[in-house]
Amino acid sequence: MGMLQKLMYFAYLVYAKSSEVNGDIMPRPVLGPVGGERDDNNCLTGAGYSWCESTQECIRQWETPCKDHYSDCHDCLQRQRNGENIANLNRYFSEWTGLYWVWKNRLHNMNDNDWVGNCHYRKLWLNGLFNKKQKSSFKSLHSNLLKPDNPIFLNCDVIQLQPTFLKKDTVFQQFENVHGKNILENCINFLDTEDAGKFRKYLNGNKLCVLAMFIAKAHIFKSYCKSIFPFLYKCLDYCLKNNLCKGNNVRLPGHIIERYTTYWFLQNTNVQYLSYARLGKFMLSNSVNKFINPIKIPFTFRMYPTFHDY
Repeated sequence: MGMLQKLMYFAYLVYAKSSEVNGDIMPRPVLGPVGGERDDNNCLTGAGYSWCESTQECIRQWETPCKDHYSDCHDCLQRQRNGENIANLNRYFSEWTGLYWVWKNRLHNMNDNDWVGNCHYRKLWLNGLFNKKQKSSFKSLHSNLLKPDNPIFLNCDVIQLQPTFLKKDTVFQQFENVHGKNILENCINFLDTEDAGKFRKYLNGNKLCVLAMFIAKAHIFKSYCKSIFPFLYKCLDYCLKNNLCKGNNVRLPGHIIERYTTYWFLQNTNVQYLSYARLGKFMLSNSVNKFINPIKIPFTFRMYPTFHDY
């Protein structure tokens, strides 16, 4: 018997002996939800569980809402880990984990007609729609950023990013081409009959607002969150049970709700559109790169529309 085999045999004897103390000859498997990593409170985060301080237990927010609540934000980063949040689902929901936190922890201090919204860390709201003649400079960026006195705030309930109009496919076809067949249709079935029919009608068009950026009046924001999160949780459960959240589809529930968000605002609000500026590195065309690679261009500013070819 080799040394490795002896060590393994010895380890087995020790384990079996310790099990006999509890009356077991062989260890019993611990059954529980399939997931992944556990957090500091031993909550199975990969299966959607997080710690609720008020009840002192691991819960799934969409099954057992946590009553933890905070009225100020002087230590948001710390409180987000302890307050009513779904930070552990960020890998699946992306921006919607932040929107959820705002909904549960900040809106109670706001009036119905106050404005609340988000942007990305490298994407900033502009004062108008995309214009190819705009100059790509930091001076131009400052003068074109969205200002509080923009008249758009007087004429709508919601501001979304300038929509993409798909050239080749419908919104439904584009989703299936990128994320897989039957997924979106199976999730639509979680909606009530009337809403599902209207959503399918929207999906047969070609208008899509991407990137999950919007600004809305507080009462619209509340109604939106109350409507979309139950649907989002059902989509997550479906995707996890069918092992769909992997590879490029980890954020699959977020991609589904991205389409539903465009539909929901069109269906329920007076929505208008603005464009955005993106901060990032300038990418040379492939024809130029092959001559000067691996030279990199320094950090620059560019203005982008939200129009893409699919």
